[in-house]
Amino acid sequence: MRTTVTVNNNNQIVLDSKEKNNVWEKYIKELFDDDRPPADVNISLTGPPITKDEIEKAIRDAKNNEAVGPDEIPSEILKLLDEKGITALT
Repeated sequence: MRTTVTVNNNNQIVLDSKEKNNVWEKYIKELFDDDRPPADVNISLTGPPITKDEIEKAIRDAKNNEAVGPDEIPSEILKLLDEKGITALT
C-alpha cells in the first residue's frame, strides 16, 4: 500500500486537513497561473462561404444508393441539377 504525504513550502509534513487544503489550493493556483495576454481569437459560427466548386465536387463524389441526409434528398437527384440549380445552392 502506498501512502502519500502533503508537505508545505518549507518541506514540513502537513497533518491538519485545513492546512492540507491550503497547500493544495496554493499549488493549483501556481500551477495554472498564466500572465500571458488573452489570445485574439476570432470565433465565427458561420465559417467561410461555400464555393460553387465545392458543391459540384461534393455532388460528383456522392455515392449512389446511399442513405439520404437530413434534407432527405437522394444524391441521384442532386446529380441531375443543372448550372442554375447548383448556383441556387451557393
